[in-house]
Amino acid sequence: MKVRIFLLLILFFAICKEVKSADWKFIGGSIIYGENYYGFYDEETKERRSNGNIVVWIKYISVQQIDSITNAKQDTLGTLAVKKLLHKYYPPYAFIQSDTSFNAMLGILQKEVAINNFRTITKLMMRTEFDCKHRKSRGLSTVVYNDIGGVENSSATKNEWSDIVPESSGESMLKVLCSKY
Repeated sequence: MKVRIFLLLILFFAICKEVKSADWKFIGGSIIYGENYYGFYDEETKERRSNGNIVVWIKYISVQQIDSITNAKQDTLGTLAVKKLLHKYYPPYAFIQSDTSFNAMLGILQKEVAINNFRTITKLMMRTEFDCKHRKSRGLSTVVYNDIGGVENSSATKNEWSDIVPESSGESMLKVLCSKY
């Protein structure tokens, strides 16, 4: 019996090791419901369609929540961020910014490390399609969460295409997501 449990545990950990979690990348700030949020896109589920459009999940976490983690776990976040830099990882958002100083890059990295390594409560998650060529975007599905992380509302309706406003958070997202293609 003990051997069977031991083998099941080994199998469980082997399977879990193969499961890849989301890889959230910082994509800029937004104001939602009158409050400030940081947006992050999931690199693991980003897809490029045959027409060249990019489809990606974006989730929004309150600035207060990320800043709280950053203040409480500053040493840990700093260490993890520097390790990523040493492994030659540079956040995509840093490439579209005019200030690419070490401190600016470290700040972006700390936000990514915070969301990927600590528990956060998502306010809004959207599956969004970006038309890189025509500078448009549209929502494909939306999930709104309450203050404790439970689903408040969800929709799987495709929205109409909207022009991306220059110098907006949408333009930052467009630049980050479309720059690799």
